[in-house]
Amino acid sequence: MKRKLILCVALCAALCLSLAGCVIRAPQTVLTVDGEDIPAGLYLSYQYSAYTEATSQLSSNADLSEETIDDVPADEWIHTRTLELIRQHVYVEQAFAEQGLSLSDEELSSAQSAADQYYDENQELIAANGIGKESYRTFYLNQVKHNALLQAYLESHREDVTLQQAQEYMNTTYAHILQLVLPATDTSYQLLDADASAALMEAANEAIAQMEDGSATLDEVADEVLQEVLPLSGREYTDSSVSEYLSERYVSEESTMYGKDFSLAMLSAQVGDCGLYTASTSPLLYEKLPNYETDEEFETEHFDSIADEINTKAFEEEVKQLSEALSLEENASAVHTYSISNIKTEV
Repeated sequence: MKRKLILCVALCAALCLSLAGCVIRAPQTVLTVDGEDIPAGLYLSYQYSAYTEATSQLSSNADLSEETIDDVPADEWIHTRTLELIRQHVYVEQAFAEQGLSLSDEELSSAQSAADQYYDENQELIAANGIGKESYRTFYLNQVKHNALLQAYLESHREDVTLQQAQEYMNTTYAHILQLVLPATDTSYQLLDADASAALMEAANEAIAQMEDGSATLDEVADEVLQEVLPLSGREYTDSSVSEYLSERYVSEESTMYGKDFSLAMLSAQVGDCGLYTASTSPLLYEKLPNYETDEEFETEHFDSIADEINTKAFEEEVKQLSEALSLEENASAVHTYSISNIKTEV
């Protein structure tokens, strides 16, 4: 028995000696895209970006293991999105070089400074997710190159968009509304009592009746409505009240200020349609306006921005298609090592 124990100890000692010069390291390369190795720090940068994008679509206390995005398990969605972003990273680097673009010393210095400042301010959390400063710099500079490619694309394609195409795009994408905010809280931000709330709704409905029968527009009733409803919340009506509470907005399906149902309703509404929007902290009286009055007004005030928006979507679609064509090989062991479950949101 003693001999066996000595032999066991000797074997253990020999094993320890054989491992003494070895260090178990995390995989350094996670993917290869179009022949280019993607190091762990860069992979983790895009994984965290995809994670942030995913969580913005879920409730704050959601458990990713139990959630889906677009009918796909959330963790699978994040991994797929990570691969998409990394493919786009490689494409941007290649396209930037192929098009002969470059950053001036000033632009490069400014970008590196901005990247370093953000990293330093958030170093504890970023580093806890395995992302070093150099990896974050590379990640950040790629966004700068992406924007440079976009600007070059816009400059070369701006004349491709016709006036008619731009008008059609604006009329199907945006709805122009005039809105009047009706304060539903007092000056201490407490909800109005039942009597004040009822009086506010009565004033709103009277205004809507005037607008619907064509006897007045929202900007014409705004002054009268505010004189009636502001005192209900303990606020004083002044000569500047209308300019403070009445404003114009362009609503789209992506608008975050309103519910999607309201945005879609405004896109399909007719000019002059009006009503009361109550799905916000304070109710809004609204009236739909024309997006523009004349072709000349559109060309002067809207054409350039709308043309750029059309071309930006075309550019992003081009980047998506061309980057998807790049070959990609995963190191399964590395992907497992850098699992989404390791992501930290606080330290």
